[in-house]
Amino acid sequence: MKTNKIKLNRALAMWFGLVVFAILPGATALADGTETLGTSSGPGCIMEGTDSYRCPGDGIVSAGTGMIEDNEGTIEFTVPAAATVETALLYWAGYNETGTSTDGDTITFDGNPIQGTLIGGPINIRPARPLFDHTYRADITSSVSAGFNSFVVEDMGFNFSKPGENRPVNNGAGILVIYTDGSGSWVDLRDGDDYAFLARSGDLQVTVPQVFNFPAAAVDRVANLDLFFSGVEGAASGGGQRPNLIRVTVGATEFIIEDPLNSVDGDEWDSYVNAVPVPAGETQLSVTAISDELAGASNPNEPASFSWHTIGLSISIPSTDCISVEKTCVVDPPEASTGKCKGKLQEFTVIWNGSGDIDVTHNGASQSVSPGVPTTFFQTDGNNDQFVQIDGLGESVFHMSCSDDDFNDPSDCGKPAGDGKGKTGFINDWSLDGFVDANGDILNCGAGAGGDQFPVAQSCDIELVRETPSKCKGKLKEFTVSWNGPDAVDVTHNGATQSVAPGAPTTFFVTNGRNDQIVSIDGIGKSQFHMSCSDVDFNDPSDCGKLAGDGKKNLSRFVNNWTLEGFVDANNKALDCNAGGGAANSGALVTYGYEVTNDGSEKVEGIQVSDDKLGLIGGTFDLESGESKRLTESTTLFETTTNIGFASVAGVARCQAESLPVTVTASFVDGTPDKKSKKSKKSKKSKKKKSKKAKKDKSKKSEKAKKNKKKKGKKNKKK
Repeated sequence: MKTNKIKLNRALAMWFGLVVFAILPGATALADGTETLGTSSGPGCIMEGTDSYRCPGDGIVSAGTGMIEDNEGTIEFTVPAAATVETALLYWAGYNETGTSTDGDTITFDGNPIQGTLIGGPINIRPARPLFDHTYRADITSSVSAGFNSFVVEDMGFNFSKPGENRPVNNGAGILVIYTDGSGSWVDLRDGDDYAFLARSGDLQVTVPQVFNFPAAAVDRVANLDLFFSGVEGAASGGGQRPNLIRVTVGATEFIIEDPLNSVDGDEWDSYVNAVPVPAGETQLSVTAISDELAGASNPNEPASFSWHTIGLSISIPSTDCISVEKTCVVDPPEASTGKCKGKLQEFTVIWNGSGDIDVTHNGASQSVSPGVPTTFFQTDGNNDQFVQIDGLGESVFHMSCSDDDFNDPSDCGKPAGDGKGKTGFINDWSLDGFVDANGDILNCGAGAGGDQFPVAQSCDIELVRETPSKCKGKLKEFTVSWNGPDAVDVTHNGATQSVAPGAPTTFFVTNGRNDQIVSIDGIGKSQFHMSCSDVDFNDPSDCGKLAGDGKKNLSRFVNNWTLEGFVDANNKALDCNAGGGAANSGALVTYGYEVTNDGSEKVEGIQVSDDKLGLIGGTFDLESGESKRLTESTTLFETTTNIGFASVAGVARCQAESLPVTVTASFVDGTPDKKSKKSKKSKKSKKKKSKKAKKDKSKKSEKAKKNKKKKGKKNKKK
């Protein structure tokens, strides 16, 4: 599959790319690194879990300066005003020809000489004529504070000079600060020395990808990246832009940043900062620096050589002391009877409205009942009055003969209940939630007849009727086919191009009204699909899986290497080969429940609930510590569907929650119309109409005869 690239030049530039096939393994060193970056031993990063590191802090700021020109530079940056500085580290790097690690290990910082720790190198970056690269680090935490900071660095001691120049290669220096501001973020820092130059070989040609693992979140986030590089002979060196790339991979998305390194901090140092989007649920990010250019790029310069010294990542993480959300479902039954119950009730469901949990006994069976939870009692002894004993409180009575006007039809849903037909001395602190009468007719108040039954199931099942079109009618509006070739191909239809993988169903939409739709396959040829339903190999369920692509005429010049997966015809009848020959033409109503709880010790304001399939649920609300809120959302489903619920607070990325997935599983029954049955129904309706008409006519004749008789009687009287 092709990956589109776009050139971006500097910090905070980002690009949303296409799917990549794999994330390369990253370094697993426990401290610093040579020819790789390792987990920094400076700020005390520790292992959390089996594959992730975390450093104390919530965010990072960084800045740097090149120092080749006069071995002096100024580094300026701002730490957020309300933050606390956890760790501040000074890095510097340069070359010598001897490989001596003490050559260049000191630098003057803010007027005072300090000695650094060698964290990467010496690396011989020029094997034919030895030249050694070194990276040093010093802890300057005590010198950095919240707010604006400015420091002069000078007097680096590397002794190598470029041929013809009397300028030692003291490449530059950078300061990286990790701070805490209470935002609750994940911070990871890698440092060392990783050299790359396309003209070299082995480890010196490439860098080791740095893979970061962090906790998932229920909402989209941004990962902030801070990197230091040295040695790029960019515009400041008079050599012009030398090609380089930084590749960032997040889940299935690849970001390519072209030419970010160009001695932008001065000759020859680069501080690179970027903010990369991280979709909800993602837990991994990979970064690679590359000495090269994009394929087909026109930059004639030699690829950049550089040393990679640091990379810091900071990303918000959910708080465990905030909110949680649980998602549930219930399948709404068919419309309940709207009339009055008949005979004696077989069972009845009520909701306890008292202030606390109770223990109840009915017909010798005891159970615990909680407020607001529907409880069903079964009538097994045939008595008109069913008694329910409430431990420590008293007794309720429910009348079963359907003569209780407050307990016998949908208008009674939610009414107080428990005193039978108005008897005194009984506890009337229940509300009607439904019943089943002597005919098996069901009243379910929670299904929309006048109650508020909250969904409680973690998964649900629905049964759908599927009508299979015997043959398409009119012109197809869209068609779905699978490519049977051995490799992925790029195809173009009506001016739109997409990549198609073998075996993956691909849908083409008919927008130009033509009978023959042409699909161009890059490097292979063209396919033709006939839309008027007169192609006998492309118009009914028996054609599922048949070869397609040469239209109706079986012309050999077309590529006939697709198989039919489905279509939608002029009447919006759908054929879905994977669904067994047809799509559901009548869905099932499902109600989802979302219960959000404030698990923290303080009030949480501005909570919002959303669903990955249904979007926002209700409006924003607040919860006191320990308080919960329930919301519901109903939708009609036509297939098996898995949803996840989210709760979050706008602007507070750490205060968010994600529910367990809730799956509604669809099973299908054949709903293909039976012609005989239709005729039979039509005939019955016709007979019924005739019968009604005959009765009406007979009634009219009878009334007319009575009137005539009455008239005759009056006449006779007069006579």
